[in-house]
Amino acid sequence: IGLAYAGSSRRRLEASADNPHPNLMRQLRQLRDNLSAESGLPIYMVASTTTIDQMARYLPQSLDELRGISGFGDVKLAQFGQQFLNGIATYCAQHQLEGNMAALAPKREKKASKAAPKGASRKASFDMFAEGLSIEDIATKRGFAYSTIFGHLSSYVLSGDLPLAALMTDEIKMQIETAILAFGADSLLELKAKLPDTIDFNEMRLVRDLLVQAGKIVLAEKAADGAPGPDAVGT
Repeated sequence: IGLAYAGSSRRRLEASADNPHPNLMRQLRQLRDNLSAESGLPIYMVASTTTIDQMARYLPQSLDELRGISGFGDVKLAQFGQQFLNGIATYCAQHQLEGNMAALAPKREKKASKAAPKGASRKASFDMFAEGLSIEDIATKRGFAYSTIFGHLSSYVLSGDLPLAALMTDEIKMQIETAILAFGADSLLELKAKLPDTIDFNEMRLVRDLLVQAGKIVLAEKAADGAPGPDAVGT
């Protein structure tokens, strides 16, 4: 049984359609795919569509400039920064181009503050995850519970900006989905008893929300999980 996801990939493609260097975009996508295959990381963990669009649009010429591109932090710079810079430099030399980073608005610094606005806090977690940090690492660095960070990332799965596979295996997704369709999901606490102990409430809640979003299930009004939820602070 599959899940239907509402995504924003069309909007991202439209945003890239006016990129002045489509050939470079194709080269960077190919490089991204090669790096993904070599490292064993999913392609979105190497470079997102937005990251590739910005690299091709603004042509960073150094690791310091590359840090200004969306998706690049210390971890990703160390892993893949030089490879992307080499590709950009070769293209610029072939076409006699110079960098255009001055046209890019600077990234806002991520603040590990529990008082951060709701959307900003979620984005901070998403950006750190995209840079290669684990949920556990993000929770430690930001001072939040694991469930809070999982909730932040879940919102990006629901929006179509992060694949479900980033947070759980297909096997776990299928186990939860099958149990929900068989027994319902108005009470996650009761549903938990039908599933292996290795599956947690965060995963159950996300799959349930995806099924609701896809119109495959309807929850009873005022349904109570009976399950521990993400921390209220910083969500």
